[in-house]
Amino acid sequence: MCSVKSQYTQTRSSTWLFALIVASLLFTPSAAAQSCDEPGIASYAAFQLAGEVYVFACGVHPTGGFENCLILGPEKIFPPIHDFKIKRPTGPVIEVVTPFIATAKFASGKKLEQVQVRDAAGMHAVSVRHPRGGKSLPVDTRSCCKKGEYISTYQDTPVDFGIGKFTGIRISGVIADGETIDITLDPNACRLNEFGDRTTCTLIGPTSLQADLSKQRLSDPAGTNRSIFRVKSTDLPKSLIVYLVKPSTDSGYRIVLQHSDSGGTPERLVVALEKSRSVGGVRESEFNSSLCKTVGDGAVGEPGLVSVLQHTVNSDRESIMVVRNNETSLCASHSAVAVLLINGKFAAHGDISSLNSLIQANAQPGDTVIAVAKAVPLQNGIRCVRLGEVKFSLEQCDLE
Repeated sequence: MCSVKSQYTQTRSSTWLFALIVASLLFTPSAAAQSCDEPGIASYAAFQLAGEVYVFACGVHPTGGFENCLILGPEKIFPPIHDFKIKRPTGPVIEVVTPFIATAKFASGKKLEQVQVRDAAGMHAVSVRHPRGGKSLPVDTRSCCKKGEYISTYQDTPVDFGIGKFTGIRISGVIADGETIDITLDPNACRLNEFGDRTTCTLIGPTSLQADLSKQRLSDPAGTNRSIFRVKSTDLPKSLIVYLVKPSTDSGYRIVLQHSDSGGTPERLVVALEKSRSVGGVRESEFNSSLCKTVGDGAVGEPGLVSVLQHTVNSDRESIMVVRNNETSLCASHSAVAVLLINGKFAAHGDISSLNSLIQANAQPGDTVIAVAKAVPLQNGIRCVRLGEVKFSLEQCDLE
């Protein structure tokens, strides 16, 4: 999605004057950073921890293929001014709106309250946050459409979609007229525990497709104000008619499949859907839940556009640190991106806008872990009455 194009380090100074001198000598852009030649547009965040200041530029490009750089400006001052620049793609690109993160860091022996970043829109004063373990630090608040994810229980009798038979159905997106949703169809055979949760499964890749929703003008015969949508996808056979029923509450979602092959009575099948959930903060079958624990919680969106969490790995074995989206109502006008830093080094980054999406990185006992999440405007013309939010967790999963 995006890559770290420049990182800056210097020896920690004991005096403010020495820090100024060192900054003027050692802050030289890398070769990758020098390839960026045009001021870009982004939003910015910064935090300071253990004498290091981390600066983030987050935004969105209309396509893939862009390079993104935070480089030092020509001014010989401290704190240094960073310039956000881009390099446009020159070859074939993926025609999809692409969120990005560019990063830089520098040492400071003094607590900073503000840094400056310059881009195509001018100079920006960026407040520097100072994280504490397990706490979310919002930067600012702003003011929809709710994204959601709904899954079926395990289907002992696989459901026939005309392109294969599947034991699990997952739908994610905004359930509204004219929206496009993502559908994931799981063909795997699984063993279940006493609660009906999947334990061990075969490892066959799922089938993913997109579908458009069209609201039908049908009144609810039960009088409970439900809505029904026709689900249309070019990946499904024309003989299959699919409907999605949306309740007026959070429970009661269902998908209705109707095979209308000529010459016979249409066969109708109903599959109940429920809100995708996590067990103890851990998604089913992803990690051994007994070995995972939540060590911090945060949110981005209405609670604040940036959230920073800090944790020290308190285990006697190697662990996997996970940043996971546990709940989302974020407006489709924004994306949520996250970064993991292990001992000050950038270890993982990615988009966590979708429910249960995550990034992860390995960590050793005693490592210092920083998780940064940010809500990024997509500049897609969508406007919402409320921004909504993404609630995420920082989890430590100890390896067996």
